[in-house]
Amino acid sequence: LQSRQPLNPRSIQILSSWISQDSKDSPFWQIDAAALTDVDHTHLTAAARTLHDRALDPQAGSIEALADIVTNINRLPPNTAAAIYFGLLSSMFLQQPHNQPRIPPKSSVARQLLSLRRNHFARHAVTVLSRHLHRAEERPLYVPSSDPHPISITFDTDNDRIPPEQLASMRLDTGEGLPAFPVELLTPTKTHPTLHLASLFSDANRVNGQALISHAAAIYAFPTDSIEITPSHTEGFAIPDALSFRDPREIRIQEEP
Repeated sequence: LQSRQPLNPRSIQILSSWISQDSKDSPFWQIDAAALTDVDHTHLTAAARTLHDRALDPQAGSIEALADIVTNINRLPPNTAAAIYFGLLSSMFLQQPHNQPRIPPKSSVARQLLSLRRNHFARHAVTVLSRHLHRAEERPLYVPSSDPHPISITFDTDNDRIPPEQLASMRLDTGEGLPAFPVELLTPTKTHPTLHLASLFSDANRVNGQALISHAAAIYAFPTDSIEITPSHTEGFAIPDALSFRDPREIRIQEEP
C-alpha cells in the first residue's frame, strides 16, 4: 500500500501516456518490456492509483483511460496486470494520504473492478486490501475477497397497507458470520432523489427485486455475481412513497472485537 508515495518520473510518463490523446494510436496494453525496464511494480501501482484518483475528480481524459485499462487489463502480462489492478482497487477502497477506508467505496468502474477480483492476477491485491480494511476501526459494507462467501439479500413486505406487498425491508448479509450483519439497506424516510426509490423507479408501478439489487450494488459497491438468487428476487414490490436507500456514508462496519 505504498502507492501513496510520490510518483517515480517513469511512472509519471506512463500515466501521461495512458491519458494522452495519442494513446489511441498506441494502446496501453501494447507497452513492451523495454518501456518498463526501469519501472518496478510499485511504480505501476502508484501510477494506476493516481489515474483512478484523478478519475474520481475527474480530470480530463482520466475516466476514458480508466475504462480502457479495466476493459483490457486481461491482455497484460500477469505481473503487470497485478500491479495495475492493485493501484486501481486501492484507490476505490482507500483514501489518500493515510490509506483510511473510503466509505462508501467509489469508482466509475466499480462493477468491472469487482468482477475481476477472482482472477489470478488480482489475488495479491485483494488479499492485502482485505487484511488492511479488516484492521480498520470502520470499514465499508463490502470488503473484496477472491474466495468470497455467498451474499444473501432478503426482502420483507408490509401487507397491512394498501396496496398490499409494499416493500418494507431489504437486508444484506455478506456471509462472514459477523454480528454486524445482516445490514438493513432501506429507510422509511425520504432522502436524496438518487436514493429515493419512488424517484429512481418513477416509471414503474411495481419494482422487481433484481432491479433493486442492481441499484443497491451500485450505491454500496458490492458484487452481484456472489448473490444467492432466491424466488423473492424476481418478484415485484409496491414502493411506499417515502422509502429510500440508506445514505451509503452512514453504513459503517465496526472493527471486530
